[in-house]
Amino acid sequence: MFESLIVIALIGLFLALIIALFLQARSYWLEVKTTSLHSALVQGITKTYAGTREYGTADLFTVLGQHGALPDGLITGEALQHPYGGPITVTGKSSRFEIVFAELDDDVCAALASKFIARRRGGTGLYSIAINGTALVLPVTPVDTGSKCNSGVAKNTITWTYF
Repeated sequence: MFESLIVIALIGLFLALIIALFLQARSYWLEVKTTSLHSALVQGITKTYAGTREYGTADLFTVLGQHGALPDGLITGEALQHPYGGPITVTGKSSRFEIVFAELDDDVCAALASKFIARRRGGTGLYSIAINGTALVLPVTPVDTGSKCNSGVAKNTITWTYF
């Protein structure tokens, strides 16, 4: 009887470990996938508009779709959705464009925004980053991303502006 309880406890512990490792791997995979899709989206936009650098002032979804510039992993029906399930908008801002990832949990927001720590406006095309409507000074620091993503709102929004 006692041996059976030990075996059951060990199996339970083993299963808990397996589940924890799976969740950690899934979290890492989602973060990498989201960052990769974001980069592919930026590249698709800059490639589509390479000759003009005039993005207009409207939603760019239709134009990007017509040019095959939308990464497959972001398209859900007639909209864009990031791997965490929230909406993505891509809007022209005259000579710039803006990518907005909405409905991000605090830890996801901080992890994604942290990918841009120490980036400057130079060769990346990045003009600015805003979290929950608050513009961050480039280069972004871990303190910036942590405090803005943990500001008490239920879900966070990151806005990247490129030129």
